[in-house]
Amino acid sequence: MRIGPSELYCNDPSFIDEVYASSGRKRDKHAHFLAMLTGPNRLSSFGTAEHDLHRVRRNAPNRFFSRAQIMKLEPQIKQLTEQLCEKLLSEY
Repeated sequence: MRIGPSELYCNDPSFIDEVYASSGRKRDKHAHFLAMLTGPNRLSSFGTAEHDLHRVRRNAPNRFFSRAQIMKLEPQIKQLTEQLCEKLLSEY
């Protein structure tokens, strides 16, 4: 069922692989989604249209978000979260 000129509704599980690219398929970002980006966002990983270049840029910060790195930062994250909650509750 067509919702708009570039929007489609589908309730067919066999069509999922066509809509969402699996690891073996490459897809570039649609120009419509890139048009809304401004300033430095156009040059960021998020603003990269080409699949292969986006993959390179996306992989660069991965080591900072590994499970080991997050576990190492967990006490600091917890402390900052508790401070934020205290501030929010004191204002309420």
